[in-house]
Amino acid sequence: MPIDGIWRLWELGKQVAIDQGRVIALEGWMHMFLWSVKTGMVTSSDLRADGPGRCTAYDNLLKSRIKWHSGPSSQAPVKMMPAIKRLFRKLMS
Repeated sequence: MPIDGIWRLWELGKQVAIDQGRVIALEGWMHMFLWSVKTGMVTSSDLRADGPGRCTAYDNLLKSRIKWHSGPSSQAPVKMMPAIKRLFRKLMS
């Protein structure tokens, strides 16, 4: 895949490796105060190009599709507001 390599998640400041459609954590972090992401964990799968500089993936933690767009300096900002809204609706019900 042309996007395979090391990326930094802009919103988290953490590094991930993208390898054949899988996003693998290179550092640990707390994900939305609910999940502990460990080094080596596959956080997203089925990453696919969706246009120039854009991708979609399945977030294995949120159990939802998310949108990515590439930024400067190998950064990958993640847009996942629909998934977050569904998660909070689920938690509040």
